[in-house]
Amino acid sequence: MNRLVVDENLPSKLDQCTDRTELCDAGGRILGVFVPEAVRERRMYERIRAELTPDRIAEIERLAEEPGPFYTTAEVLQKLRDLEGVKR
Repeated sequence: MNRLVVDENLPSKLDQCTDRTELCDAGGRILGVFVPEAVRERRMYERIRAELTPDRIAEIERLAEEPGPFYTTAEVLQKLRDLEGVKR
């Protein structure tokens, strides 16, 4: 990801943004879009919450209670090496 350091005036302007906001130059050309972190997190939470139907919640709870296979750290590391094609 690239990083752009902004001047001291921009942060106070961005603090006023409460939703998705287009950033434009003086001529009106769109430079990009700014989404405040709180808005991004809220949208992500809403999207996940919408997918959690009562049936899906019941399925997740059922799966959480099922016993699963357990592996030692050495077994996991060996499996990862095997997947990478690296033998040690």
